[in-house]
Amino acid sequence: MVNSTASNQTLEEASIYASALSSTAKALAGTAVEEAKRRMAMRTEWTGLGVEWLRSLLGKREWKLPCVEVNVRL
Repeated sequence: MVNSTASNQTLEEASIYASALSSTAKALAGTAVEEAKRRMAMRTEWTGLGVEWLRSLLGKREWKLPCVEVNVRL
């Protein structure tokens, strides 16, 4: 009888620990998702403003690099 009681108590404790671990993991995952959403909302898209001076300085907007078949555009 004593062995059975100890076993039941151990299973109950394991269940409590598993539940706490699960709750913590869910909370951390939820926080991570919310933080990612917040950062994506704050992220501003680059529109290319401020590069016009470089374009006028270089005189061209596009260069072709034939060795790698790449076009560089400003």
